[in-house]
Amino acid sequence: MTSKRPHLISIPALTLVFVIMCRGTFAQVTSTIQGQITDPSGASIAGSSVKVTNEATGISRTGQSATDGYYRIPDLLAGRYE
Repeated sequence: MTSKRPHLISIPALTLVFVIMCRGTFAQVTSTIQGQITDPSGASIAGSSVKVTNEATGISRTGQSATDGYYRIPDLLAGRYE
C-alpha cells in the first residue's frame, strides 16, 4: 500500500527563500562625506588629514586628501557630523 502525501515545500526551504528575498529589506543605509581641501588662493592641499565625528554617538572616522586635494569618507551611518 502506498501512502499519499501532499507535495509540500519543506519549512527550511521556505525559510531560505524568504531570507533571500528579504535580505535587501534589512540593509543598513550609509552615506559618504566628500570634498576638496584648498588654501586661500584655491590651490589643492594634498595629504591633509580629515576627521568627521558623529554628533550623536561620538564615533569618529578619519581620511586623507589625495594629491588633488579631494577626500572621501564612505560608509557613514546616518546622522549629523562635525
